[in-house]
Amino acid sequence: MKQLSPFLPLIIALLPSSIVAKEKPEWRSWPKGERVVAAISIYKPDLDTRVAIGDPEGNLGGLISFEQTLGLSDNKSTVFGYLDWRFFKRHSLSFNYFELDRSSSQAAGVIISIGGESFEANVPINTFFDIEVTEIHYNYSILFDHKKDLSIGIGVSLQDLGFGLQQTEDCGVPILCDDLRASYKTTVPLPTLTATWTYAFTDKWLLNIGLGWLAVELDLSDKEDLEGSIWNATSVIRWKTWQHVGFNFGFRRFDLDVDYRKRDAVAIVDYEYKGLAFGIEGYF
Repeated sequence: MKQLSPFLPLIIALLPSSIVAKEKPEWRSWPKGERVVAAISIYKPDLDTRVAIGDPEGNLGGLISFEQTLGLSDNKSTVFGYLDWRFFKRHSLSFNYFELDRSSSQAAGVIISIGGESFEANVPINTFFDIEVTEIHYNYSILFDHKKDLSIGIGVSLQDLGFGLQQTEDCGVPILCDDLRASYKTTVPLPTLTATWTYAFTDKWLLNIGLGWLAVELDLSDKEDLEGSIWNATSVIRWKTWQHVGFNFGFRRFDLDVDYRKRDAVAIVDYEYKGLAFGIEGYF
């Protein structure tokens, strides 16, 4: 111990800097080196939702457009949130969330098919279509330097779907009012594969391009199964305006097809959301 004593001041002087270097390696100062990025965006997509509803015998009716036929809004704003956590240099987790609820009541003036039966709907119909999407992905950066980040990932997209239609009580034809009633609510877990490319033009301006896709066939239980495909694409410009706050602007597209069967419920859901998004980011 007496032999080390002359070096103690030097060791004490160097110790704090070594700890700081360990806590914040060089790559943490890169444009994509933040530990956490949290963002909230205003998303205003164009909506295209089509559903085919079956009867207890398993017969499917024709595809119904919830926008063109039943009067749901085909352009509605919602909030899209995401969080990215880079816990190691090449390893990160991503969380995405958005929800969109729509409803309408109008006279369709068309023939609607449910299962093997058709109904002439010249009277008001109450319609709703609600969706809540929660996604989590693990990402691995196969290329990561000061300007470039190319990552691949795997995760799951939880699609919480609820939709239905029913003629209003004042339709004037009680039998028809009772017959034209269908609603479904289910949570569809879809695994997804993703690829993301980020390029930093400068330390403050970045371009993000992302793709995700997967097609699955799942037997959830003896009486419940689904087939589905999902894909999404994003292209976003990020401006890191200040040290901890920035903005983003881009385009997002989301497409899902699901064939769902549970006991005597049968439905096909096909929807596409695409549009511009503008948001604010926080860096930690």
